[in-house]
Amino acid sequence: MNARQKDFIREITGHKMRFISLLALVLLGVFVLVGLTVTGPIMRRTVADTLKKSNAYDLRLAASDGLEEEDLRLIADMEGGGGKGDFHTGYLTTKELKTLYLSSLPKRISRPILKEGRLPREADEILLDPTLKGTYKIGDTVVFEKEEDLLDEDAPPMMEGYSYKVVGFATSPIFLDKADKGTTPNGDKIDGVGYVAPLAFKDPTITEVHFLFDDLKNLAVYSEEYKSLNTAHRKEFRHRFKDRGDARLDELLADQRRDIDEGESDIKEGYDELDRGLEKIDEGERKLDRGARALRDNRAKFARGLSQGERKLAESRDKLNQARKSILFQEDQLSSGEKALLDGKNAVAAAMSDIQGKESEARGGIARADTAKDQILKEEAALNEAKQKLEAGMIPDVQFPDLPELPFSAEEIAKAQENVAVAKAARPTKEAAVNEKTAAVQDAQKAYDAAQGAVKAYNMDSVQGKITALDKKISELTAQLNQEGADTDVIKGQITEAENQKADLKQQLKNSDYLAAKAQADRAKLARDAASGELAKAQGALAETDGIIAKGTEMIQGQMKARAAREMMAEKIRAQQEELRKKKEELEAAKRDLAEKEAFLMEKKRETAAGRAKAEEALSAIEAGKAELRQKEGKNPSFKARPPFSPRKISLAKGKINTARANRITPVKKPKGRKSWTPRKENS
Repeated sequence: MNARQKDFIREITGHKMRFISLLALVLLGVFVLVGLTVTGPIMRRTVADTLKKSNAYDLRLAASDGLEEEDLRLIADMEGGGGKGDFHTGYLTTKELKTLYLSSLPKRISRPILKEGRLPREADEILLDPTLKGTYKIGDTVVFEKEEDLLDEDAPPMMEGYSYKVVGFATSPIFLDKADKGTTPNGDKIDGVGYVAPLAFKDPTITEVHFLFDDLKNLAVYSEEYKSLNTAHRKEFRHRFKDRGDARLDELLADQRRDIDEGESDIKEGYDELDRGLEKIDEGERKLDRGARALRDNRAKFARGLSQGERKLAESRDKLNQARKSILFQEDQLSSGEKALLDGKNAVAAAMSDIQGKESEARGGIARADTAKDQILKEEAALNEAKQKLEAGMIPDVQFPDLPELPFSAEEIAKAQENVAVAKAARPTKEAAVNEKTAAVQDAQKAYDAAQGAVKAYNMDSVQGKITALDKKISELTAQLNQEGADTDVIKGQITEAENQKADLKQQLKNSDYLAAKAQADRAKLARDAASGELAKAQGALAETDGIIAKGTEMIQGQMKARAAREMMAEKIRAQQEELRKKKEELEAAKRDLAEKEAFLMEKKRETAAGRAKAEEALSAIEAGKAELRQKEGKNPSFKARPPFSPRKISLAKGKINTARANRITPVKKPKGRKSWTPRKENS
């Protein structure tokens, strides 16, 4: 051992921790370098094996609105295709608020890799993604919410039914990333994948077509040649469908424009209806104004007519007072004539003349009563005319629109507020759970990556590849044995040699350290999958909470806007009702005033009729007295020297005339200057 080697040994033994640290650092660097070197090829090989096992597509054509006949014709005209598969797809949300990508079960291309259970056979069976095992198990029923098309409420349903029985779990070659499956066209996160029988779709529209190409059949997915050829096929597709996008857009825009035009037409009709309603309200207000003006005019006319009637009644009173004075004057003359009647025939003639004068006066009183009655009738006609005009100006009934109902009841709003409050209180806890589960998934992924690195360090993938190549070689040599002219001994020797090599390679696969590392990697994978499932549950719970908060907030805000609009409309209706009530009160007051005037006029009519009846009764008494006087004069000539009537009868006749005249307008009054008036009795 030379001095340099001794110096190395002293350095190592003198600084053991530093040497160990440097050695560990070098080993760690080598381990990382080896891991990074072999991880990429292993992952690519794993993905390639998965795609090969499921016969995954080389190219996928998807249209959320579905492919039309022209699209299918362009696809059918393509050449060089190794096969294609048509699919019905869609996105549905379960009652547990999980969004699933739903597809018809493939027959040949992009087949799901069954992990547990069986494939769907009936229209009401479904095959789910293994990430949903925490939510569903085989035999459970998955209930979807029916899809809603906000632009077309009459759109037919996509599925025959919305309740499916879980019959198995399988991975999909379309979604290789278990944690993140992307989002729907509406921006919702995809929580899982489901496969159903093609008959489960009621809508026959094809939404996806998967293609296989002959020139890509035996190429590795990550090879440059595969990428180059696949890019060429993509360009061919873009070239074939370059005009279809604009054509479909034009069709959709045309449909939407028609819907918009129809909607604008409906809105215009609604505004027209509203304008007609406002015009009716304005017309009602105008009629109300005209009625108010007519009421004021009728009140003025009624006041003028009443004033004229009172003036004419006053004139009639004056005329009756004059007649009364005349009657009193005639009473004085009758008192003088009573003395003259005792003197003879001349006194009788004077009495007869006086009676005739009284008769004329009575008839004149009746004529005046008739005149007054005619005047009252005219005033009554004017009053009726004013009443008709007043009735013509009545306020029409105005129909006010009903207040719109609120979109939600008070119980619903209270429930929504309670749900929002509870959800907001629970959200921090659920968000913390998501963060915790995310960290757990990351830790499990790191552990799985480390275990996979340990497995790959044994480089057993190349051994497995050699075994596969030997199996293929043995199959080819076995096939050559059946050919004519083949050298069987040589071929059998080659087969024996290949089988020996295969046995050696299989013995290498039984390395205990390798098997232990592989078992550790499997356990790490199971732990990672379990952590991913827990994370998916936590994320689903958080998304459900956010959905409750958004829905409740939208309900509350919509209720507040509807209530504000309702209050504005109610305030306007109350103002209009108050104005209408005032107008009706004015009209009712005018009606009461008119009724009082009408009652006063009827009372005057009754008084006039009673006075006329009494005057006619007095006139009849006078006529009877005259007839009696003529009869007595014819039978007894000596009777002519006596008065035809006794003072008592004349007094009674005068009293009836005076009473009739007084009752027509004013009560009976005593003659001026007399305390009492008693007719003188005549001696028989």
